[in-house]
Amino acid sequence: MVPAQRSKPQVEDLGATSIQGIEVRGKRLTRTTPAGEMGNDHPIVSVTEYWSSAQFGLTLREVTDDPRIGKRTRELTSRTAAEPDPSVFQPPEGYEITEETMHQVECPRPQ
Repeated sequence: MVPAQRSKPQVEDLGATSIQGIEVRGKRLTRTTPAGEMGNDHPIVSVTEYWSSAQFGLTLREVTDDPRIGKRTRELTSRTAAEPDPSVFQPPEGYEITEETMHQVECPRPQ
């Protein structure tokens, strides 16, 4: 059985805006699943918007609207530009750090 080809999404540039004082650019992806492809009687249209910051290299807001799962919004709610407290990256008290030496093992090649 040959798997169904996913239709290529339509991509729309939403321009620039600001989220929590950070400049972001948006794009909207619209995917349509044709009727009958998943046992569906009618086409299924799923729309996802991504709002991303080039400065920080991350998505600050993602909104997905899909009739199969409903509408979901994920958004960065707080941020700090300061360096994190170094103690956060220290092992807990009583934790022991050990080192192991790895030895290369030769595996016979199949003939």
